[in-house]
Amino acid sequence: CIRDRGTPTLVKSGLDPYEIFGFSPEGSFYYAISKEWNDVYVAELDPKGTDKVKQVTKMTSRNEGNNKTPDYSPDGNYLAYVTAQNKMGINSSSVWGDVLVIRNLESGDEQVYIPEFTNIGYPRWSPDGNSILTVYRTPKNEFGIFLLDKRSGKIDTIGQPTRMNLGFGRHDWSPDGSSFYIGNRDSGTFTSRIHRYSFSESTDEVVYESTNTIWSLFLSPDGKRLALIDKDKGYGLSVIPSSGGDPTFLFRFGENDPIILGTSNSVAWSPDNKYLYFTLRDASTGKMDWELCRIPADGGEIEKLGLVVPRPISNLCFHPDDLQWLA
Repeated sequence: CIRDRGTPTLVKSGLDPYEIFGFSPEGSFYYAISKEWNDVYVAELDPKGTDKVKQVTKMTSRNEGNNKTPDYSPDGNYLAYVTAQNKMGINSSSVWGDVLVIRNLESGDEQVYIPEFTNIGYPRWSPDGNSILTVYRTPKNEFGIFLLDKRSGKIDTIGQPTRMNLGFGRHDWSPDGSSFYIGNRDSGTFTSRIHRYSFSESTDEVVYESTNTIWSLFLSPDGKRLALIDKDKGYGLSVIPSSGGDPTFLFRFGENDPIILGTSNSVAWSPDNKYLYFTLRDASTGKMDWELCRIPADGGEIEKLGLVVPRPISNLCFHPDDLQWLA
């Protein structure tokens, strides 16, 4: 029954139960929540220039445990990220799925955008801060990409989704916003390709392809180079010109090497284009510890930065002030 007397009282906030069981005869309320580990963390770097991690804090969120793939706006005032939530009653054909959230970092206010797609990921801000590119996957396992206009809230798909190509993580805007880079893997030949899509011409060109499995791509802030995570017999990190060309390998681990490179978009360029940040795990220890490291983009030794966490770190992203990054 429904009572029409009394004022509703908030009992607990920050929850998004995916199943509600109801009240027990004694008056206890039972519900189920997701125990996912996905969340957004902010790491502060030592301002003395050592790039050692000073402090790590968890971002307060509406839906803790279900947040992923964050990206700072170019001015550093907003954060875009993806969260999974119950979509019942919010004009969606699916009951549970991903939504895109834009958070004002000063006020904490959030705007939620609800695409028709169940699975989305890797929102990337345009250089002018007015649009966000996000990949999606349909129930038919087709991969595509859509563009959100932040001012109007309008969502437009770019091209047609396809099952022939399997999307791999990350995509990046060119610095002038005229194009973006995205990768896919042919589901028949398993050839990995990197495409540059031109907005003005509505066309794309293949700038690089490889028989190795490419996991992710990362465009340098100046737009001149692409960093790639790939796997031959072992995982490796390489750099190629953004116009295409032969790769320069920064390192590659052997097939039986116990050192594992994080592949979940866990690479970031430093804002000055000089370093690449990534994560490593030593499987020989028997632990699930992942450690943040960096290497000069022109080649050199791997440097450990003093941050070790018992879970994978993904989607590293620098704040424009160069003293914070997200994961």
